Amino acid sequence: MANTKETVGFLGTAIVLHGWSYTTEKWGPFIKGLKKAGFEVVFPKVPGLTQPTNKVLTLDDYVAWLTKIVDRAKQPLYLIGHSNGGRIALAYTAVYQEKITGLVLIDSAGVSSQNLARRLKKFIFGSLAKIGKPLSGVSVVRNLLYKVLGEEDYNQADPIMKKTMVNLISIDLTSKLEKIKLPTLIVWGRLDKITPLSDSQKLNQLIKNSSLSVIEEARHAPQFSNPQQVIGTIIKFAKNLS
Repeated sequence: MANTKETVGFLGTAIVLHGWSYTTEKWGPFIKGLKKAGFEVVFPKVPGLTQPTNKVLTLDDYVAWLTKIVDRAKQPLYLIGHSNGGRIALAYTAVYQEKITGLVLIDSAGVSSQNLARRLKKFIFGSLAKIGKPLSGVSVVRNLLYKVLGEEDYNQADPIMKKTMVNLISIDLTSKLEKIKLPTLIVWGRLDKITPLSDSQKLNQLIKNSSLSVIEEARHAPQFSNPQQVIGTIIKFAKNLS
């Protein structure tokens, strides 16, 4: 493991993984707040999203990418993932939890839902992953699928990232959650319609050493709408582990 940095006020290194987005402009206040609180922040560009790639990626590829970042970071080390970033963080932690001090999931993707529309989306993307094809067909059918799936990100992605998204969404990490013994903070917007509150409750139930903090009036990105509240919760979490 990397050497521990002993500095007054140093809470640890925070590796922050953004979600499925091609820009990080909104992250400024949250990152600044973490630094002000005493975290050394590592905010990597994610391959295919904020870092160009010409390769179709799998979840295992993202785990391998994250492993290199974690191995260079100072301890204590906190992994913070939002949405798709949470999916990557979960997959990494299920394999390498001994390398990090704590996991923070913010409105994370990665677990199945009883919601019919989301189950349909997972089924379709899972089928596409097996046959190795993106959504195709006449535009009317294709656009209807986009609407039913609620996956505008897929519609906007280039061909490579369409295939990458299929690879990621087709995987359900539920079976790996009970393997995670690491202290885990789950932060969720109560009004999230992308990854609903029921997902947070499922994570909280299956990750035994976890706690759930629900942000009232927040939607899918409480770190943007309520940055100080989210940062305060993370600070308390880190101090309890120090």
